[in-house]
Amino acid sequence: MKLEPKLVAAVQRLGFRLVNVAWVTKADEAKGAEGLMRWELEDLETGEHRTVVSYPRHLADTLKEGIDKFDDYNARRPETLELYRLINQVLAELPDQQYTTRQIFYRLVALGVNDPCPNRLKEKKDKLTGEVIVKGWKKGDRRPDPVPFVNSQTRYNKLTVEVSQARERGYVSWRRIIDRGRQVVLSTSWESPEEILNQVCSSYRLDRQKDQPKRLELWAEKKTLQGILEPLGLEYGIPTLISQGEFSSTCCYESVTKRLLLDPRPTLILYVGDYDPTGLMSIEENISKQLHLYSRKKLEFEVRRVAITKAQAQKFHLPPAMAKTEDLRTAKFVEAHGDETWEVEALPPGMLERLVDEAIRKALDFEVYQEILDREKEDVARLTAMIKRTRR
Repeated sequence: MKLEPKLVAAVQRLGFRLVNVAWVTKADEAKGAEGLMRWELEDLETGEHRTVVSYPRHLADTLKEGIDKFDDYNARRPETLELYRLINQVLAELPDQQYTTRQIFYRLVALGVNDPCPNRLKEKKDKLTGEVIVKGWKKGDRRPDPVPFVNSQTRYNKLTVEVSQARERGYVSWRRIIDRGRQVVLSTSWESPEEILNQVCSSYRLDRQKDQPKRLELWAEKKTLQGILEPLGLEYGIPTLISQGEFSSTCCYESVTKRLLLDPRPTLILYVGDYDPTGLMSIEENISKQLHLYSRKKLEFEVRRVAITKAQAQKFHLPPAMAKTEDLRTAKFVEAHGDETWEVEALPPGMLERLVDEAIRKALDFEVYQEILDREKEDVARLTAMIKRTRR
């Protein structure tokens, strides 16, 4: 392939000399800029030669992360390369958005595209009972006909491994995937007293719920939503409570005695949870029962589901999953709501933030909220002036 001067200059800015570049397959060549390319590079500092396989738009990330492609057989298989192309196609829909693996999975299911690397499963009937049994492939079994991505836990588990391998091999950028379920807690430290003074102004906040007709709280049943919901809670000054499944009796009791009953205003709890027997008929219902119990019915409140709802699932054409038969609440759920369930993560990236933001804005008296923000700006200006005077 001819080395274009612009391409050579772009690679040189990254600290490398471009020795050669070629398409990985003829199919990639037909895709042009969207195709996968093999880059032969020379490090300008060390003189070391490196071979990297990457999409053109991900080359900078791949080099900065220092991850070379593992040149193994599985990475070169056409079906594996096609899967990596589909993952990058999903990531390209919102270039500035970080995705979880579960969001990628639900998007692939929703697109209805064929799965290049389906689970090695086949159906077989039991000779005695006639029951259909799903079994894994054996060596020599014929590959099944192409099928779309299956919305199952088994296929999701397989995709988590495939996404990890795609990043390790340099086909997918590490910066595009986020793990919201695991976060590092770091202690705050300062280089000098002057540095902490600089942070005072940016940290200054008034009670942004003051003088609102209702007290708002944001509750969710999944820790994976923490990175999405907490910034919204901080922006509007709303307490955010995120559980891992059911909200414990201790959690609800302390919410009632330490926050909710101390405020004479009625409380509106904006709730985010799965649309399934547990999220709808257990967690959401138990919140109301426990708040009534621990407040001795003195607390005036409403629990309002923001997401996910059946109407939202139908509007965005989200892939459903069947209700879990092992859940004792399933029969009652199916009778009342049907047998289709949806997880919050099935919502397109960015949509949950918009839904929650809209629900908060709808519940707020926005003129009062804006007045609080204006007072904050005035106070910050006074603080800045005070800090400047102390440095003279």
